[in-house]
Amino acid sequence: MTTHSPNTPEPQTTPLAARIRLAHAYFQRIADMHSIDILHVKGYAFSQEIYRKGRYSSDADLLVRPSHVDRFVEILMADGWRIQAHFETGSVFEHAMTLYHASWGLTDIHRFFPGLGRHGDYEKAFDRIWAARKTRMIAHRPCTVPSDLDARLLVVLHRARAASRYSADINYLVSLLSYSDWQRLRARAEELDSSLAYSAAMGGLEQYRDDRDYLLWLSVSQDVPHYIQWIGRLQSATTLHDKLRTLKNIFFYVLASKAASVGIHLIQWTDLENDFVLGTLSLWGWLLVMFLFSSIIGFILNKFNNQKIVLIVTTTSLGGIFALFGIFARSEVVNNFLDRMIQYNIPLSYMMIAICVLLLYVVIRHHESKEVGVGM
Repeated sequence: MTTHSPNTPEPQTTPLAARIRLAHAYFQRIADMHSIDILHVKGYAFSQEIYRKGRYSSDADLLVRPSHVDRFVEILMADGWRIQAHFETGSVFEHAMTLYHASWGLTDIHRFFPGLGRHGDYEKAFDRIWAARKTRMIAHRPCTVPSDLDARLLVVLHRARAASRYSADINYLVSLLSYSDWQRLRARAEELDSSLAYSAAMGGLEQYRDDRDYLLWLSVSQDVPHYIQWIGRLQSATTLHDKLRTLKNIFFYVLASKAASVGIHLIQWTDLENDFVLGTLSLWGWLLVMFLFSSIIGFILNKFNNQKIVLIVTTTSLGGIFALFGIFARSEVVNNFLDRMIQYNIPLSYMMIAICVLLLYVVIRHHESKEVGVGM
């Protein structure tokens, strides 16, 4: 049952813009009560000195002191919020968590802002922005927001991640700021170790070609193949642990997106988060199905004793499955069937677990009967 805080707006009765402003005030109240440092960023938190008039927002964005993030999320979860996307799966930078509340709607909790500080210096970067903070009245409550200079820098850094979507924000700043204003903005980017992302937003990324983060920012600021982003993420990871974790996240992302392309929700991160046991079973169930599929082909070829053949068959089978996913994704018959499965709330991944268990039983019995025959 979802809990409601005092003054929680009723769902579907409060206009979106008003609800988001009220959410900002609600978050500030929570932060003040628990001595948590937050900065309201983007959307309705920024004045017309930052954003053009009439720009709307669909959620509340918060930049939280990195050392306070876990405690803040725990408090929100206890107040009825639930996770829609974890930090590790929210974006390639793994910087934000998306939470949802039935009454308040969506919010993005940022543990750092991409491009602001680098490689573990996010607490230091937050300290510098926090030192220059100011307050702005949102829904009749004083809320902590970045200074105008820092807010403008955040707009520029945000544009580096999606130039086509946020060019209007940059154009507004161009019309608003003088040459000296831009000089101060560039100097502030250098102070906050944000020059690379700033350059990515303003078209000067090539001067950082030898930087370890170059490919990552190239992949988010320009239209390049996906594998460039994967290489960039691995290259940007600073430790072996981070590289292995990044490799794992890339694997899960690719596997999930391939399945989702045909409507099969085999690895929904919300499933893994909300029901770890079933989510894990679903994941391993699908992997087992793929293995058994290749095993069956091996039985047909009657070359199961040859390990090289098994390896080749397994690899080609996995590739074949994903190729079929891509082909049948455009099939109206398949899509209609999958839509019907979802409509009747029959989780396809769990059905496949049952099927693979049955196949496993058949495989084991086959091996047993074969061994008995050899012994005789």
